[in-house]
Amino acid sequence: MNQNIEIIFENENFIVVNKPSGLIVNRAASVKVSTLQDYIEENIEMDLDDVESDFVKRNGIVHRLDKDTSGVMIVAKNETYFTYLQSLFKERLVKKEYVAVCLGEVIEERFEIDAPIGRDPKSRFKFAIVRGEKESQTYFERIKVSKEDERSFTSINCFPKTGRTHQIRVHLAAYGYPILGDRTYSSATNRELYENLGINRLMLHSKSVTFNGMEGEKFFFETNIPEEFSRFL
Repeated sequence: MNQNIEIIFENENFIVVNKPSGLIVNRAASVKVSTLQDYIEENIEMDLDDVESDFVKRNGIVHRLDKDTSGVMIVAKNETYFTYLQSLFKERLVKKEYVAVCLGEVIEERFEIDAPIGRDPKSRFKFAIVRGEKESQTYFERIKVSKEDERSFTSINCFPKTGRTHQIRVHLAAYGYPILGDRTYSSATNRELYENLGINRLMLHSKSVTFNGMEGEKFFFETNIPEEFSRFL
């Protein structure tokens, strides 16, 4: 089991973890390695009354991050809070902030991409901007443009308003600024560049989440940016 899973908060209703890059979140028949779900099952005590519920089947995992994305995740410890947190995500009441490092110089200080995302018609393993598919909006704020070996890179804050699979990655790649280390949504030339730069992970990190608890209390959880981002910040 990956030992780099950090619990940054825990109470009687939920825990917040800092997921490392490379760790798969959910178990599946095709997954032959340990997952975050395995870690939760082995290490976190939960109120497991109904063995047939989604809460039990998912071991309280309310949402997910891609395998190679790191950062904040929330895991419920009981059925009531699992259902409540699911409703917050569904109603877009959880504010999420990510940090990404992109290839190229982003000119705009702030911009929004509003483009529908669905399965890529050319590859069932990828997603793409597809007319008529699920609405998807992401707001971006530029942090810094840096240069290395005459190439430009942009660090950027990302605020997804919707929660589609690969949303930030697809939006930025379609905009012409693929995320460094993204071997799915980058050209072969760019993938070779990542190797030359020593980029061995997807440069996307779930920095923080903000939401209101069931009693109206405000929760804000933030993680440190991984060290590998520092050369671009």
